[in-house]
Amino acid sequence: MVFAAGRIEVAWEPAPAEAPAMASIGPLLQQRRFDEARPLLETLLQLQPEHPEALYNLGVLASEEGRLEEARLLLRRAVVANAPDAHAQANAQVALALAAMRLGDKAEARQAPEAAIEVEPGNSFALVALAACW
Repeated sequence: MVFAAGRIEVAWEPAPAEAPAMASIGPLLQQRRFDEARPLLETLLQLQPEHPEALYNLGVLASEEGRLEEARLLLRRAVVANAPDAHAQANAQVALALAAMRLGDKAEARQAPEAAIEVEPGNSFALVALAACW
């Protein structure tokens, strides 16, 4: 705001748009800085309980850390949350299949990649996961 020559001039500048949360979390995951990424993902999930990327990434982290039941629950939610995006939904199904394999649940380990192939027939990861079940 400027006051000059008996006039008041006001200039308004909108606040810069906030970057999506995953813009700062994604690089941490790519750099395998999981201890830094996990609390951010958990906070994002508290703010947005059905955030597709947070569910998927927390599910994959839990699976890699051997917390398989937690992984399975998160990844099942990720499958539903990613329904609008066939590729993301198929990848969530593949991650779910891996967690199920690690748990020894052969039925879900086979069903999840089959469902992934239904939504994205050319998903090579789903095809490999399905082949691993035989």
